[in-house]
Amino acid sequence: MMDKEFCEITGFLFGPRLTNRLEAKELRTDRLFQELANLVFDSPEVLTALKSHIDGWLEKECSERTQALAGYIAYLDEDYEKASSAFMKAVTMNPDNLDSWLDLAFSLYHLSDPLGYAIIFNYDVFISLYREMGVEQCSRESLKQLQAEINRDRLEY
Repeated sequence: MMDKEFCEITGFLFGPRLTNRLEAKELRTDRLFQELANLVFDSPEVLTALKSHIDGWLEKECSERTQALAGYIAYLDEDYEKASSAFMKAVTMNPDNLDSWLDLAFSLYHLSDPLGYAIIFNYDVFISLYREMGVEQCSRESLKQLQAEINRDRLEY
């Protein structure tokens, strides 16, 4: 149902969210955000329609793909706090997805949160440490702990 509604609103398919692994050395594989941004620029009413549906879609399918979509919708609506929250959930669900990390970083950056800047320029270290430290949930607190670990490692050199 969600896929059909999304297609009716946007005119394109809401496909699976593929994992963009750091090891693939691709900066971005998910094209959904760019497609939505272009569509919303030309047809702002699409954003209104998506906003009216996203909470119901999240209730029906709380997955990395719907969290990323919720983040994109909030980001395009310039609600960066809500976007960062959705992207943190997407990272928690799949910490190996570079796309989710970069989406989170830019949302935090727009909030003037130094973590955004740190992730943008150290995403590979954040992803690796997140894996190594066995972080269970991506949150501002866990990101601050990762940043502290990164800073501690740099001081040791």
